[in-house]
Amino acid sequence: MHPDAITYRGSYCYRDRATLDRAMARVRDELADDDLEPTEWLRALVATGTRLDIDLVIGSGSERRFVAANVLLILAQGALTGAVEARQRERTLDLYSPDDE
Repeated sequence: MHPDAITYRGSYCYRDRATLDRAMARVRDELADDDLEPTEWLRALVATGTRLDIDLVIGSGSERRFVAANVLLILAQGALTGAVEARQRERTLDLYSPDDE
């Protein structure tokens, strides 16, 4: 991993699997709008029941960091609980939680 990479790690819990599936469908739409390959991104999103774990690493200079922010906002909007932290080195850059407006 490049030392200046941004890591996005955390999890969200959803009311039910249908809510999680709707959030994932919105993520696929977002990725398609940005002409990105969903398979690469979806490997970083692992669903188990109603829980979604996120473990994504993106280069700090990459334009994909803006897409990552949009994806995490989408995922947070439908979640009941959880948070994903964006970190670079030892510094927290952002926190995406369901309480965010």
